[in-house]
Amino acid sequence: MPGRKRISASFRGIKKTFRYAKDAYIWLIDNFVSVKPDLLDEDWQKEFAAKGRVRNYFSRDRKDLFEASPHLAEDSNNYARIAKRDWYAITNLNNAEKFQILCNLAAVAGLRYELDWTWDDGTKKAPLSEVF
Repeated sequence: MPGRKRISASFRGIKKTFRYAKDAYIWLIDNFVSVKPDLLDEDWQKEFAAKGRVRNYFSRDRKDLFEASPHLAEDSNNYARIAKRDWYAITNLNNAEKFQILCNLAAVAGLRYELDWTWDDGTKKAPLSEVF
């Protein structure tokens, strides 16, 4: 798509540019999980980092991602598998939502923004003291 902004992300010194934000999002989640393999396993962490009002941002069953609109699980553009192959992630989120979820997951994993990872979608980020 002409004019589409590319998304840049980095993880521990490896910087990549992606055509789509959802690819950068999944790449970062994969890397977060590589550091903390049980990142999505503990219920208290999922409640803090991964639960929306009417959907779960991560689930072992793609149908459970969309509690209020289960038909969304029929379209693979709405979710992706993460590296930990028994988990799915919702990808039909705006970039601000993706960034907030990444911040939450990173906090749970003990990863620091700008030191361990970055996300650049061309928008100005609030200082992390305002994000949390």
